[in-house]
Amino acid sequence: LYKNELTTIFKTLKKYINNYDLAKKYKPGRTTDLNKLNIDFGVLVDDFIPAEFLINSKVKVYLGMTSLAMANIKSGNIISLVNLVTYLDPIKKQRSVDNLEKRKNTSIYYPKTIIEFENLLVNIFKK
Repeated sequence: LYKNELTTIFKTLKKYINNYDLAKKYKPGRTTDLNKLNIDFGVLVDDFIPAEFLINSKVKVYLGMTSLAMANIKSGNIISLVNLVTYLDPIKKQRSVDNLEKRKNTSIYYPKTIIEFENLLVNIFKK
């Protein structure tokens, strides 16, 4: 299910961004090489590089689940994909969202459907 959800998310994203304009970074020591193969889109950034080093005024949109790196972004378009994938532990999911909300520096969007996600992308990329 999770892999299908990710496939749908990135299939939607591909309509608005090309392969080499997307950087993807995984949590250091937490993601297997096999899991990294689930998303065959974008340029892979080494895990050991802090996500905060990728914050840049030229970035059109930041995507993540509940990474606290998103809370460190001071301006820009931030979309959490947390509601677009199935979590095994909904309580842990909500705690992570609450923690991110407490620490954020700017608005974070939490689309609940792929249609909402796509509408956000349309608005971001028409600018």
